[in-house]
Amino acid sequence: MVSYIMPNWVLTLYLVALVGVFSLPHKSLQAQNDLDTAKANLLLHLSEEYWYIFPDSSIFLSGEAISLIDTTQHKKLLSHAYSCYGTSYYLKGNYALSLDYYFKALHLDEEMKDSSFAAATLSNIGNVYMVQGEYAEADEFFTSALYIKNLLKDHKGIGHTVLSIANLNSLNGNYNAALENALKALVIFDSLHDREALVTVYVTLGGINNNLNNPEKALHYYDFALVISRESKDYQNECIILLNIGNVYSYLGDSKEAIIYFENALIAAQEIDFLAGLSNSFEKLNLEYEILHMPEEALMYYKLFVTIRDSLMRKENVGALLKKSLEYKFEKERELSALVENEKRKRQNLIIIVILALLCGSLFIVLLVYRLYREKNKANLLLEYKNSLINIQHKEIRDSINYAERIQSAKLPPKEELKGIFPQSLILFLPKDIVSGDFYYFEKKHERIFIAAADCTGHGVPGAFMSLICNEHLTIAVHEFSDPGEILTHINKGIKSSLRQTDSIESTKDGMDIALCSINLEKRIVDFAGAFNPLWIIRKGGIEVEVIGANRRSIGGFTNDEQNFDSHTIQLHEGDTIYIFSDGFADQDGGPKGKRLMNKNFKKELIKIQKNPMHEQETYLKDFIINWRGEREQIDDIIVIGIRL
Repeated sequence: MVSYIMPNWVLTLYLVALVGVFSLPHKSLQAQNDLDTAKANLLLHLSEEYWYIFPDSSIFLSGEAISLIDTTQHKKLLSHAYSCYGTSYYLKGNYALSLDYYFKALHLDEEMKDSSFAAATLSNIGNVYMVQGEYAEADEFFTSALYIKNLLKDHKGIGHTVLSIANLNSLNGNYNAALENALKALVIFDSLHDREALVTVYVTLGGINNNLNNPEKALHYYDFALVISRESKDYQNECIILLNIGNVYSYLGDSKEAIIYFENALIAAQEIDFLAGLSNSFEKLNLEYEILHMPEEALMYYKLFVTIRDSLMRKENVGALLKKSLEYKFEKERELSALVENEKRKRQNLIIIVILALLCGSLFIVLLVYRLYREKNKANLLLEYKNSLINIQHKEIRDSINYAERIQSAKLPPKEELKGIFPQSLILFLPKDIVSGDFYYFEKKHERIFIAAADCTGHGVPGAFMSLICNEHLTIAVHEFSDPGEILTHINKGIKSSLRQTDSIESTKDGMDIALCSINLEKRIVDFAGAFNPLWIIRKGGIEVEVIGANRRSIGGFTNDEQNFDSHTIQLHEGDTIYIFSDGFADQDGGPKGKRLMNKNFKKELIKIQKNPMHEQETYLKDFIINWRGEREQIDDIIVIGIRL
């Protein structure tokens, strides 16, 4: 079997162009009247423009767009923004974050019952799995996407997904199936007269036929692709196709024909300053001239290849070097013709001309390298100066955050106070950043002990500000009321009043999720109320987790001013254990597949360690979540409180 001879970068561009990873369904998002939505649409359009050249800028623009989107009204636009995030992280090679954002987009698509958007997102997820070598998962998502697109009769979408499946077949070594699916895509795009898509189909068929040891058919399909690319003046695809054709001729042993195509690829790359194309063209020409035993030409192209590879070439220098190489080639041809006509008479003059040409060329290269060296030094000095300014600013910011952390820590009750009343207890507190949006609360009032685990909007500095506001309102409410439900109802009104939250679109939507318990130690009675966060109970000797549900409303934000929170009274017995927590533990990505832990697995771990003392449970949970996370980033603040009566 003949391997498909193609450089890594060509294969990468070929796959990206082919699978349609980054396209949304072919229908425009509904126009919005408000200015913020118009700005968000513009930012997302710019984000797509930067996908291939500046993925970091694309990520920044997507984030700015999301900050402008009303998530309750413009879910379709939010789904689009998540897809932009996913694509940007894909191009950076961060496949875990790419999948995370694609799955967020898919969740919104399914919530809106938008089959067209869901099909596009399923295809995107399949492509991420494919480049990671997870072929079974990729096939599953491609199959789901294809099923929906068939129902919608989305012929163009069907064509792209079938082409993705063809690539998957090829990667699996199933070239016959790959050929069959690629031909299906050819029929579809030919009927749609989609010439841009036909280019990718022909390139795919060329690669498959080359792998099937059929270079003649491969050249036939490459020629079709080349004609369309030239008609549309698509110089990048033209360069890639010419390189593939040159590779076929090189494999067939026809170096002279291969050189013609590699030189044409060089010209196409120069049209758009396509550095990857220039680099590969120089490298291929160097190799072919070595095969033909032409060391001078081989050396010239090798030097050009090294210059591009080391990223020292700028646009004007590329042009100058190309011009010099062509002048050199024409001069050699002229000299060769003169030598044939009058070799004896002009031998001495020819040698002098060649020596002078080589000296001039060497001098030119020396001057060019010296100029680039000076420019590089100048750029390095400027970079060092900017870095020093950034380091100073970073230190000032870090010092401010550290001071904020000391303030926040002073507001949290010492863990020793809780252990003084509940010897068998744990508090696992793991902020994502230096300061946290989660906080725990402890207060003794008469015969009752109040304890809470709270999760405020955001994390880091914004979350810390919210935690201080919410902590203060919680303290005031506990002093005024005794029933947990009344306390949360009062906090909701207080926070909405403090933050001036209304139904207006400009109003802030920050708030808090919380689990609040009031414990009567003597009677072993727990009164509980929660905003999204539940209470878990594991009875002594039990093997199941008893869940006391919370109201499905947050404190503040979108919650109505008159929202009442329900209280629950639970009779406990000696040896029973209760747990309250934020969502950070269960939502953490990790494990062998990079998926979220989820509540069901959190429960399993608690049941597994139920016979252990509480201090051992705290150590176990901390070690478990760190090992589960592995090298991945902690995605949210974590707080878990456990008390055994």
